[in-house]
Amino acid sequence: MLKIAEVKNDVMGQFHNALYLGDVQERIKILENSGHLPLAYITASVHGLHDVAERLAAELGDNVPSLPEGKSPSLLMPPSPIVLWWRLALVEGHERNI
Repeated sequence: MLKIAEVKNDVMGQFHNALYLGDVQERIKILENSGHLPLAYITASVHGLHDVAERLAAELGDNVPSLPEGKSPSLLMPPSPIVLWWRLALVEGHERNI
C-alpha cells in the first residue's frame, strides 16, 4: 500500500501507511520531502535517530523546535489483540442467537 501511494504521488496515503507500518525513517523522509522540516526533526529526535536529527537541525538553523524538558519520550504501543478469541466461553443460549 505504501508503494501504491508513492506511485500515485499521494503524500497523505504514504504518511498514513508509514504510520500503520511503524516505519519511522519513511515518515521522516515524507515529512522532509513535503517541507515539514520542524516536524521531521521532532520525529527523528523522539525516536532516537540523532544523526538524522542533527542533519535536520543544521538545515533548520535558528528555527530548531525545542522539545519539552523533564519528560522522557516513549513510544505508544497499541494493546495486544486477543489471539484466542474463539476459545472464549459463550454464555448458554447466546450461540442460538448468532
